[in-house]
Amino acid sequence: MLIALHVGLNVPNTCFSNCQENIITMAKQFDELVLKPIDSNGVWNEEEEQEYVFYTQKVSSEAIMSAPKEAFMQTVSFVQNYIPKAFELRVTVVAGKVFCCKIESQHLADDCGRIDWRQGDGKGLKYSPYKLPDSISQKCLQFLRLMKLNFGDFDFIVTSSGEYVFLECNPNGQWLWIELGTGMKISEAIAAALETGKGLIAY
Repeated sequence: MLIALHVGLNVPNTCFSNCQENIITMAKQFDELVLKPIDSNGVWNEEEEQEYVFYTQKVSSEAIMSAPKEAFMQTVSFVQNYIPKAFELRVTVVAGKVFCCKIESQHLADDCGRIDWRQGDGKGLKYSPYKLPDSISQKCLQFLRLMKLNFGDFDFIVTSSGEYVFLECNPNGQWLWIELGTGMKISEAIAAALETGKGLIAY
């Protein structure tokens, strides 16, 4: 998040804490917040042979403020202010080449992709190629240079006013679904990078 701020990207207000006071202080500033997983996206239930995925959850600030103290002490909470979206973007950068996918999730229900687009798979989620503004592309490239990476999957929110808000960059993000759904030649870019002998980790 600090690197994103450093290169000039907009980021949500963010709090990592297991201190009730810190999180309530943030909750008082906004009507709604989102809770996100930090380390793992889910847990595997051996008996049911099923994975339970931790999706981003939208909660009212009122609910946060009325939660018992023990709810904050058991683990570090990753809390951000909820930002209404016009649509979302997945930006895949491969050795300097930028591939941008528009994700239209806001016609879906909250628990079917509107809050966390990953829940929209098979439920009418729409995606297509998108022309990313050059200013945002350059900031993504600068971000990766500072992180000593030449591959990254960026997630952005785009608001109704046209503001681009950085959420995260995954250095090993999934990309094949984008290629299959949009026709963008991400695999060719990866192959070309590998042919140079540079690999896809560091410059």
